Amino acid sequence: MEAMIFGAVCSPLAAQYIKNRNASEFQDEYPRAANAIKYTHYMDDYLDSVDTVEEVIQLIKEVIHIHSEGGFEIRCWISNSKEILNQVPDELRNIDCNSTTENILPTERIMGSK
Repeated sequence: MEAMIFGAVCSPLAAQYIKNRNASEFQDEYPRAANAIKYTHYMDDYLDSVDTVEEVIQLIKEVIHIHSEGGFEIRCWISNSKEILNQVPDELRNIDCNSTTENILPTERIMGSK
């Protein structure tokens, strides 16, 4: 097979395996980003927190790079910081972040939260 069947019983397991295997290829070069992909992703959802703006900007760049090397594009980035979002290419941001006015950022639910 060259494509994963959406909705197949094995699809979540296969997606996790491929995502983690791709990240492992970059473990030595980008250890923080590889670990973020392996341990704070669930399939295509990624939730993380770091201490500084500089650190998160570097982490985002590395996560995007690792995924792109595997042929994946992580999109719909969202943050509670305009400074951080401005470092993410427009086409990869959550669409609501591109249409915000003033300093109001949209909120996002994660994995069934209310």
